[in-house]
Amino acid sequence: MCNMMILPTRLKVVGLAVWLYGGVMMEDLVQYRPLTRYYLFLLFSFLLVQIIGLSVVIGYDFSTFDLSLYLFIGVCIPFFLSFLGYYLSWRAKRTNIEYHPFKWKFETIPLRLEDAGRLSRAYRKKYGRIVAVPYLWYYYTPIILTIILIIFPFYTIFVDSTFRSFVPLSYILLTNLIFTVSVLGGWRSTSTEASHDFRLPLLHETLKLAHTQSKVEGISHVRIVLEKAEHQGYVVYRNPRVVIRVSGIEKGSYIESWTEEFGSVDKMMIRILESDERPEVVWWWQNLDRWFRKYIGESDESYYVKNPVPSNIEELGVKDVRLVTQNAVAILILEWLKVREPHEHLLEILDALGVEPQSS
Repeated sequence: MCNMMILPTRLKVVGLAVWLYGGVMMEDLVQYRPLTRYYLFLLFSFLLVQIIGLSVVIGYDFSTFDLSLYLFIGVCIPFFLSFLGYYLSWRAKRTNIEYHPFKWKFETIPLRLEDAGRLSRAYRKKYGRIVAVPYLWYYYTPIILTIILIIFPFYTIFVDSTFRSFVPLSYILLTNLIFTVSVLGGWRSTSTEASHDFRLPLLHETLKLAHTQSKVEGISHVRIVLEKAEHQGYVVYRNPRVVIRVSGIEKGSYIESWTEEFGSVDKMMIRILESDERPEVVWWWQNLDRWFRKYIGESDESYYVKNPVPSNIEELGVKDVRLVTQNAVAILILEWLKVREPHEHLLEILDALGVEPQSS
C-alpha cells in the first residue's frame, strides 16, 4: 500500500523535471567514476618498486661490473617501471569519466592580462581529470633519470670510488623518481573523451602575444577576448585573441590579433568603426601577406596598403610581432588623421614610430 502511494509522488517529480527541461530528461554533462581501483593498483605498484629496488641493492655487487646484469638493472628495470607508472595513469584517466556532449552557447568576454593568466592556471587545476597537459618534461625526465642511474655506478667503478657507498641509496631513490614522474606524466598528459571540448586553446600563446603588443608605442588598452559557454557549472572557452586600442582614439577603433604558436602572430585586423558621416574601414593582415589589405564600408573590393613603419624587413612574417603591430598602429593613426578629427597626441605616436604624417 505504501509503495502504491509513493509511486505517484515519484511520477510527479519526474514529470516536473521533464517539464522544466522542455520535455527532455537532462543527464549530467560529466560523470566521474571512482578511482579506488587505480589507487589500489598504484599502492601495490609502489610496493613493487620498493621490492625491486631492495632486491637489486641486496643481490648485486655495485663494486663489480657485469655487462648483462648491468644492462638489466640499469635499462630494463627503469624502462619497466616507467612503462608501468605511465600505463596505470593512462588507463585510469582514459576510463575515469563518462561524457555526454552538449551544444554549447558562447558569449564574448574580455579579460585583463593578469586575469587571463590566473584563468589558465585555475582552469587546468579545476579540470585536471578531464584535460591533458602534455609538458615535455613528463617524457624527458624519466630518460634523464635513467641515464644518471646508469652513469653513476659506472663512474664509481672505473673513475672514482669515493661515492660508491651512495650507489645503493641512489638506485632506490632514482627508481622511485622514475616511477613517480611516469605516474604523474601519464595522468597529466592523457586526454579523455571530454578533452576536446574542455581544452583551453592557445591561451598561453595569446598571452605572450598580448605582452609583446602591449609594449608597442601608443598602445593604451590591452585585453584578452574569449568565447565563453557554461552548462551545469562547467565552463569552456574558445577562440582567444588580443584586442588592443590606441591612446586617444580608444572608442572609435581597435586592433584584433590571433596567434597559432608561441611568439608569433597569425593574423591581424584593424578596424575604424562607422560614424555618422564616415563608413567603417577595415584592414586585414594574414600570415602569407606582405602588406595589410584595406576594405571600406560594405564593399568587397580591397587593395593593399604600404607598410608605413621604416624597416629593413621588406616582407612581414609571423615572427615579426612587434613590427606588424607597429605598422597596424601607424596605419590606423594615418587613416584617422585623414578622415576623422586631428589629434596632437596621435602625431606624437607617429613620431615615436618613425612615420611621417604625409605618408597618408
